[in-house]
Amino acid sequence: MKLGAVPIPTNILMKAPDFLYVLNDSRAPVLIVDAAFLPEIKKIRSDALFLKHVVVCGGSGPGCMDFDALLSTADPAFQAALTTCDDAAFWLYSGRNPRNSWPPSTITATWYTARRPMPRASSE
Repeated sequence: MKLGAVPIPTNILMKAPDFLYVLNDSRAPVLIVDAAFLPEIKKIRSDALFLKHVVVCGGSGPGCMDFDALLSTADPAFQAALTTCDDAAFWLYSGRNPRNSWPPSTITATWYTARRPMPRASSE
């Protein structure tokens, strides 16, 4: 939260269409990815509507930034992002549909559950 970013962990079984769904649904402008997944990201990068930067851990690629290089040049005086208690701290997509027909019912159920009004506390 201090960075102002919301981490979205992914599954090691994800393929290009899975990554594209998560990137577009979350509207992520930055993707930090292990070099092992770069071939899948290359397949969908031009279709990721909101993606501006790809940062690669353990390697690099054309049009990508190297995580270690960025870290080595980072300013040690870090200015924390202005956040509130209502800001998202973590975003988890669950499951992977082997047919790549997103969204799986688990995501849809989570989405609807999260948007239901919370019951009010009783004044008794």
